Amino acid sequence: MELQPLLAAASSSSINLSSLPQDVVRAILRVHGQPMETLCLISAIWNGLVLEFLADRKNHPSLEAAELNSWNHAMKAQLKAEWNPKDRDHFQHVFKGWIDDVNSDTMFSPALQMRIIKIERWYLFLWLFMWSFSLIRFHITFLLISPFVLGVCLVYRFVFTRPKVNANCHRLKQVFTRCSSSAKLRIELSTRSILEQVLSTLGDVPIGELIIIEKKCDYGFRRLLIKLVRAHKIDRLVISVEVFKDFDLRDFLLKITEHTNEFIVLESSVKEFEKIFGRTKRFWKKTARDLSDGTFAIQVMNGESYFPNCELHLKSLKITVVAV
Repeated sequence: MELQPLLAAASSSSINLSSLPQDVVRAILRVHGQPMETLCLISAIWNGLVLEFLADRKNHPSLEAAELNSWNHAMKAQLKAEWNPKDRDHFQHVFKGWIDDVNSDTMFSPALQMRIIKIERWYLFLWLFMWSFSLIRFHITFLLISPFVLGVCLVYRFVFTRPKVNANCHRLKQVFTRCSSSAKLRIELSTRSILEQVLSTLGDVPIGELIIIEKKCDYGFRRLLIKLVRAHKIDRLVISVEVFKDFDLRDFLLKITEHTNEFIVLESSVKEFEKIFGRTKRFWKKTARDLSDGTFAIQVMNGESYFPNCELHLKSLKITVVAV
C-alpha cells in the first residue's frame, strides 16, 4: 500500500493523518510494511504506533536460515542470512548496508568484531615480573617505556575496540528483533566468549533448528544450553562436540527436554568407529535403556553424516533425545 495518494489527499482536503483513530493507523501500518521512517514524522502518535508495530515479532517475516561463523577471524563473527523472495523488501531494509545485490535473497555481513581483548591475570603477573627484572637490569629505560606500551594497549581496547563490539552487538540484536523467527540457525565460533556474546544478541527469537558446533560439552556449556532453551522456543537443538561426558546426564537431559522437542548430540571428530565419545556403543545403548523411563527417549543413530557432503558429525556418533 502506497501512502502517497493519501498524503496528497490530506494536503488538498480536510483529511488530517495525525487525527486518524489509532486502530486505523495500525491497519495502515500492517498493510504498508517497511520501511516506516517517513511515517514516524507524521505525528507523535504515529511515531509511537510505528515503534509499537516494530517491537512485535508477529509483524515481521521469518528468516529461512542464518549462520554465524568465525571463519578465519579469531575475535570476529560473520552472519549469513537467507529469506523467502516475497520478504525481500523487508530484509533488504533490515540488512541495509550489508547487501551488495538488491535482487539477492542471501546476505553475507562483513566480519564483525565481537570480542574485546581480555587481559588475563597471568598476563599481569608476567608484566610485573618483566617490569621488575628490566628495572633492575636496565634501570630507567623500561620504566619510561612500559607506561607508554600499557597506555597504547588500553587506548586500543577502550577507544577503538569496545565501541565496535557494542555497535556490532546492537546491530545483531536489531536483526533478530526484526524477524518473527528463524527456521534454522547454525553457530560455529572460535571461542566460548564470542559464542556467549553472540547468543546474548538473539533475544527471545523462536528457532526451528539451532545447531551449535563447540569443542566440548562441559559444565559451562551445559549451563549455556539450558539457559538457551529456556529463553527461546527451539523445536530441535543440535550440538556437535569433540568431548561429551556422561556425568549427571539424566538431570541435564531432563532440563533440556523440558523446553525443546528434540535434542541431538553429534561427535564432531571420528576417532574410533566402534566408540562414541571414547566409550563403546554397548555402553551408550545400556545408558539409553537405563535413562529412557518415559520422560524422554534416547537413541543411538546409524552412522550417516548429519550434514550433506561432510565426513564428520556422523549419526552413528549421535544420541537423540526426544521429549515424549
